[in-house]
Amino acid sequence: MKQTPFLLLIGFSFILFPLNGLSLERNDVPALSSDLILDGFDTDSGFTLSPMELEDMDQDRVYEFYVRSELLSSCWLKDIQTSAFQEDAFRVANMKLSFDLNLKLNYQGWTFFSDLDLNHDFSVALGASGQEEVYRRNIEKNAELKELWAEKNITPHIDLKTGRQIISWGVSNTLQLIDVLNPVDNRWIGMTDIEDRRLPVAMTRMAFYSEKTDLALVAVHEVRKNKSPVYGSPFYQEKTGMTPDKQASTFEHTQFGLSLDRHFRGMDAGIYLAGFFDQDAYRDVTTNNPGEYPFVKMAGTAGTIATGNFLIKAETAFFTGKKYTGARNPEKNRFDLLAGIEYSGFKDTTILVELLNRHIFDFESQMEAYGFEKDKFSSVLRVEKTFLNDTLGLVLLSSFDGFQLEDGGFLRLKAEYEYTDNLKFESGFIFYYGGENQYYETIKNNDIFFFKMIFDFNGF
Repeated sequence: MKQTPFLLLIGFSFILFPLNGLSLERNDVPALSSDLILDGFDTDSGFTLSPMELEDMDQDRVYEFYVRSELLSSCWLKDIQTSAFQEDAFRVANMKLSFDLNLKLNYQGWTFFSDLDLNHDFSVALGASGQEEVYRRNIEKNAELKELWAEKNITPHIDLKTGRQIISWGVSNTLQLIDVLNPVDNRWIGMTDIEDRRLPVAMTRMAFYSEKTDLALVAVHEVRKNKSPVYGSPFYQEKTGMTPDKQASTFEHTQFGLSLDRHFRGMDAGIYLAGFFDQDAYRDVTTNNPGEYPFVKMAGTAGTIATGNFLIKAETAFFTGKKYTGARNPEKNRFDLLAGIEYSGFKDTTILVELLNRHIFDFESQMEAYGFEKDKFSSVLRVEKTFLNDTLGLVLLSSFDGFQLEDGGFLRLKAEYEYTDNLKFESGFIFYYGGENQYYETIKNNDIFFFKMIFDFNGF
């Protein structure tokens, strides 16, 4: 294990918790509001515009236009040598300029929203030597219509929303259990949080609301896979065998979801059901068949309890129909359990700890050769502190696998500064740690420094 980042972590803790700023008095911090308690159950998130920003738009206006531009620059801190990527330390990792164009229209009770993403990575033009041709083609220029949906309040208690959208399930801030309806972008490990990695898919959602209960029915019309690093990426993971073609987005391949949320005083609970095509491919190692993405069913629960300065959270998920490469009997069940606690008793500080275990039933020892574990543990620590009237923020995120962190993971240190309402800066480091997990062992030298400038134009 590397030692330098842990020394940085210790120093970071003194910044987050200066001795003259410690306060264990409960009266120093207001109790958690009901809005915070319900945050984990928001169903519409992941826009370039946050849900709050969308609601703040003037509903009487026919249209509103919003642009977010980002300039991301980063460089490697070490020499990198993998089977797919070679680069010297302090060479540019990327220099990406991106624009998110958001348009919202209101017409005869309908709300229409679109999000077009345009980006160009100038690291290709700068001649980063480690980039393979297929990787350069993948990152240099991209244009993607991300979200495109229409929404209508049919009655005061019934909403209809259809189109390419994001639906977030569960209460976890960092790990995914029951949040299965949207794929994610895994091309750059540790760079962004889960809410910024979700990928929209075409869905229709009908929601029914009462004073304390929310019921939502979802039909998922599009089969979309996670975005994974391609060959030539520093985060490329070698795969065994051929990759199967994804399922066609046809009526017979429609996926589904159902959520039932109940709100109590100081507590929330939810039940979630889903049927979807697995993101993990299964391949029969005894044949040359490229494999398949099996159809999986999930039943899950989630809940939060607020008490004083603590928010206690939990999720469970039971999966049937998953198939595992290398097993004699490939179809097996899996049970996931997450427990977390969030503490806000220090001034302007939030501490979050989440622990997760994924248990495979009827595990076979030969599955270990294909990277599977009977019990896979993950742990996340996130610490946030704000200064200068919330204009400066420091964030520490530690994410590791293994019961004793032996599988590896990453540590991210980030500073955020809001110069004006429209201009924001971010900068920090990401350190990767190898271990018994082969993937983290492969990327352990991918430590990086990054800088980001974000400008928001509220349009007209």
